[in-house]
Amino acid sequence: MRKLIAFATMIFAAATLNISCEGVENKVDYHADLASLVDGTPESGNFYVIFDDNQKAYVTNSNQFTIPKEAYTDGEARAIIQYSIDGSKSGYDKSIKLASIYPIVTDPVYIKTENPLDFNSMKASFDISNAYIARDYINIGLKYMYNENPTSHSFYLIYNADPDSEKDGLFKGHYMNDGYLHLELFHDPGRDINVETYESYVSFKFKPEDLEVNIDDYVGIKLLYRSLKDNNNINEFTIKFK
Repeated sequence: MRKLIAFATMIFAAATLNISCEGVENKVDYHADLASLVDGTPESGNFYVIFDDNQKAYVTNSNQFTIPKEAYTDGEARAIIQYSIDGSKSGYDKSIKLASIYPIVTDPVYIKTENPLDFNSMKASFDISNAYIARDYINIGLKYMYNENPTSHSFYLIYNADPDSEKDGLFKGHYMNDGYLHLELFHDPGRDINVETYESYVSFKFKPEDLEVNIDDYVGIKLLYRSLKDNNNINEFTIKFK
């Protein structure tokens, strides 16, 4: 997994900033959202934006930003963006001007038996502040402890097709026949130690067909993880389908 590229306490809400110009105060409404930057064309610009509600936005100043190719997964780079509405554009739901971009890590949901990593050794605890599914991404807000380098931490979201096959698995005994798809979330802190609390987001590409899962068989997803605030006990975060 690529290391976390996090943002400092970014809030998912519209923010209003006051901008002064030659002594006259102009109020510009800025918004903050998690969205996808889609690799563009000469017609669309360097990139355009697809929001998690499927609205598509033209970016009037995309030429002012360079998105590294390695940030793209299937032609999309996930990021927290700050922006203002900047007119309209034919073929798009809206036109926006970006103020800043905070890239976040995007990785697939891995199948446990097909990955050589020792996930059960990744027992570092953390907490989930929120999580939701949009388009084909599972988006998770994280809180974890760090010291010198919070972006050295890695998180893995795992589908375990046969949890009963493990004798000493971290989540053994926590799978219930409750109609939910259970996914295991692991935290690898690297060599960092716990001193301060850090917040970040990560997106996981969720393709049920790659996991050989029929999503219609489930009422939602339960994320299983070791909780920081709950004395390192196993906890779960529930995402219900509509």
